[in-house]
Amino acid sequence: MKALPPHSIVQEIFNYDDYDLVWRSSHRHGLIGKIAGAVHRNGYRQIKIKGSYFLAHRLVWLYVTGNDPGNSFIDHIDCNRLNNQLSNLRLANKSQNQANMRGVKGVYRIGSKSRPWQAFYRGKYLGRFSEEAEAKDAYMAAYEAHSGIWARKDRLSAAPLEDSRLLLTR
Repeated sequence: MKALPPHSIVQEIFNYDDYDLVWRSSHRHGLIGKIAGAVHRNGYRQIKIKGSYFLAHRLVWLYVTGNDPGNSFIDHIDCNRLNNQLSNLRLANKSQNQANMRGVKGVYRIGSKSRPWQAFYRGKYLGRFSEEAEAKDAYMAAYEAHSGIWARKDRLSAAPLEDSRLLLTR
């Protein structure tokens, strides 16, 4: 991953208000005191510093901890890409970061209007579907066929695992 600017530069040009980086100094005085950067179409806030774009959550990590995360990922615990509170961020490797993704593993939305959902299981293409539920069903069928009795039924659940446990104790 791209190296971040030095910690001293980040602390010089930003303040951190426990949620966002705010301009402390800027080449455009009208930005001072405003939230730095803009939300990119991928849902992450990006901030331009000296001609290069950086992800805000990585800059927050650097600002607060003093450490560039390097090749590690910064995971948003609640999956909200704009929630850059330090308590919502944690260092992760690629597989840990992907394990915390919102949505269903193996089910993706594509640009098609007639069948905008597609499913894959372990690299095998399962098809395109009109409804997300159909794609989830195809993924789950492939998952259960592969995993047999070891298949976790909560894998596609919309409810978090903690909620499922609460239901069992009632």
